[in-house]
Amino acid sequence: MTLIKTIVSVVSGMLVLAACNKSDPTVPPAKTATQYAYTLHFSGSDPRVFVPGGEYTFEIVNRDDAGNPVPLKEDVKCVLSVPAGTSTYVNEFNAKYDAQTLVLPSSMYKVDSVTMAAGQSSARIVLKIKRENVVKAARKNAYVLPLEIVSSNPALLSHDLRYVMIPGQSVNGAGQTVVHLSNAADSLVIHQVAAGASKAVVFYPGGGYEQLSSGKPTATEYPSDLYTVATLYYRLPIGDLRGKYWCPMQDAEDAVDFMREHASEFGGYSMVGVAGRSAGGHLAGVTAAYNKEKVDFQILLYPVINMDDGSTHDGSAKYFLGPLPSKELVDAYTVYKLVASDTPRTYLAYSLDDYTVPQQYNGVPMGEALKAKGVSCEIRPHDTGGHATSGWSDYPSSLQNWLKTF
Repeated sequence: MTLIKTIVSVVSGMLVLAACNKSDPTVPPAKTATQYAYTLHFSGSDPRVFVPGGEYTFEIVNRDDAGNPVPLKEDVKCVLSVPAGTSTYVNEFNAKYDAQTLVLPSSMYKVDSVTMAAGQSSARIVLKIKRENVVKAARKNAYVLPLEIVSSNPALLSHDLRYVMIPGQSVNGAGQTVVHLSNAADSLVIHQVAAGASKAVVFYPGGGYEQLSSGKPTATEYPSDLYTVATLYYRLPIGDLRGKYWCPMQDAEDAVDFMREHASEFGGYSMVGVAGRSAGGHLAGVTAAYNKEKVDFQILLYPVINMDDGSTHDGSAKYFLGPLPSKELVDAYTVYKLVASDTPRTYLAYSLDDYTVPQQYNGVPMGEALKAKGVSCEIRPHDTGGHATSGWSDYPSSLQNWLKTF
């Protein structure tokens, strides 16, 4: 994954066919299907596709070698197909993405087909997920479905593949919905549902990316009659995952996607925000920065912002980015450097005597960047309070007042 931009609303794929120009004598004659086979492709560089809801749409485009759309000469039927050797593909997915998923049972999906008529250059094809069957199964795992596109033309061979990932869903002993994402350890627990909620908050715990702190948002911070609240227990970039920042990032983004997709089931909210303390504040900040079209607001409490050596929380940086990260990587995950005029509205609070995460290099530059870019924000610096909110006399009242302003 490059600069984390795993956006999973509607992903396009493409079907590549060759085109020739018979009128130009300088162009070599086209090879026939007996001389070589065309290849079907999805677009995009990352084959991982996260599907939080009931269906997913791929676009198929007929293009020439230069990438230009070309109308088909004949009708071609295209079908989403599960390749043979599914378990092998699932194992490859789990190894590639450090996940623990199972193959999606056939009872939980329906593959679609579409006919691209002669004269057309594009079409859409849909994968339908039977969410009711996923919920009924109540398995504590995520699923993956390898897919390729095949066509009615025997000259069209499919060598491209997409791994479609579907979250599992169960209910815990407290009656709370648990959404199972990439592996058994990372789960999204929806622990507060407000009927008629206007906003949902996805909370990322801190812990320096080495552990997950036990604290989670309470009704004192987010009144239970106003807000739906979920806590994500994301994969930690430690041990074999050290430096694999894309693991917590994928989980954080997938959690936002799920909450957006299922708003009607958990209170009917229209806005989804991210929140976090310490390293969780860093995860919230980068998630908002790279998913501006999906995150409506962010709440950053005594956050890790800076990934620069000597200006950060050393543990957070060394686990998240790994040893000796490049300057480009450090800059890509230093949150204040990602602030732009369209950064989601922000509540930022910290203490200047925070000796765990030095806020003069974290909260302060973040606040300055927000103001410089004209972002709607509430900035609450405190002279004292350390690495906690308990010493702030204006918290959580200032947060609640801010949340009511939009």
